[in-house]
Amino acid sequence: MLHLSRCIRREALQDHIISSSIEHLQILADVCSLFQNQSIPTYSQPSSIHPISSSTIENFDIKSLQHELIKQTEVIEQLRLEQKSLQSMLIKRERDLTRVSVDLQLFKGELCQLKKEFELSKSYIHNDGTYLWRIDNIQQSFRNAKNASQSTFINSPSFYTSRYGYKISLKLYLNGDKTVRNEYLSLYITIMRGEYDSLLNWPFKYPITLCLYDRNSKQDHVIHTITPDLYSDCFQQPKMDANKSGGIPEFCPLWKIYNKEFGYVQQDTMYIKAFVDFNIYPTKIWPYWTKLQSYGLPTNVEHIKLKEQLDNEK
Repeated sequence: MLHLSRCIRREALQDHIISSSIEHLQILADVCSLFQNQSIPTYSQPSSIHPISSSTIENFDIKSLQHELIKQTEVIEQLRLEQKSLQSMLIKRERDLTRVSVDLQLFKGELCQLKKEFELSKSYIHNDGTYLWRIDNIQQSFRNAKNASQSTFINSPSFYTSRYGYKISLKLYLNGDKTVRNEYLSLYITIMRGEYDSLLNWPFKYPITLCLYDRNSKQDHVIHTITPDLYSDCFQQPKMDANKSGGIPEFCPLWKIYNKEFGYVQQDTMYIKAFVDFNIYPTKIWPYWTKLQSYGLPTNVEHIKLKEQLDNEK
């Protein structure tokens, strides 16, 4: 019976081991290793030490396996809880990233709109048909233009001829444009697509006077008037953001621009003024007009002064 009981226990243990998971097999290996490392008396040792019975070892095996199984179950449960927590954190992070990404796109859209509004507001600062353009870093810009493989230019900020008028900008070639490169400063105007073009008369027909200021005592200002060619594409209603530019390639000789006898460039700056002539003033009035600039008068007062000057000359 004892032998049969042991066989039953062995068969039960064998069934348990077979039905267990890989983890249990690993536990069994660890336990066997534990026994191997312990100094368990063997039958080869002195006969005075009684050997451990086989049933005692089997009971110890089962209890150890049960204990290790409980420990491993607890570890697995702890890992499962940690995994669940990490998954929750990842889901939350993904939601946060999605929300931040959406907010970023919205901010980009708002920033783009603000930039457009800012550029438009700069245009509206000058909406009386006059624009005084200050160009900085002349020396460096001139060197860049001279060393470039082709003609390069600088665009002015755009301006309006009135609150709801035509939109215009200036284009400056410091080292000259194309055939006059290295010889003349070239200056052009560009009719741009504006907010109110559909309400305006086309083609653009008003003369535009351009003045390059000499800030020396000579005050030898360079003045030219551009009279629009009504058949040129330059002055038609823009179909794109801007028309082809039109103007004066030989605006001023380069030798004169950088000659110290003149004050066209001082403190590395240059000033150019544009005046849209809605009243069609005669050419003889422009020298007097340049003098008015030194008084810092509002545009409407400048017009009054110009008319007074014309009346006095009659």
